[in-house]
Amino acid sequence: MLLVIYNRPGCTGERIKNPDSYSLDILRMNGTDSHTLSLNAGDVLQVEFETSKGSLHIKITAPDGTIIYAGNGEETTSFFVFGAA
Repeated sequence: MLLVIYNRPGCTGERIKNPDSYSLDILRMNGTDSHTLSLNAGDVLQVEFETSKGSLHIKITAPDGTIIYAGNGEETTSFFVFGAA
């Protein structure tokens, strides 16, 4: 008997989560991942991503839940988020 399970959450590649950075170098990912970074006044978060196959959804929120950025990687793949005073 052969059992094949598709769409099982998983990730093939490298995830690096630090207090001041978040890096994904993923070959295959099915599911979600998140990381919390705190920006202070004057801090700049540089965001760059590329999707060669499949789809991507990225969302950046403020501590109060307000969506600062939401996108699918089609309109833009590089931008900056500035810490508020």
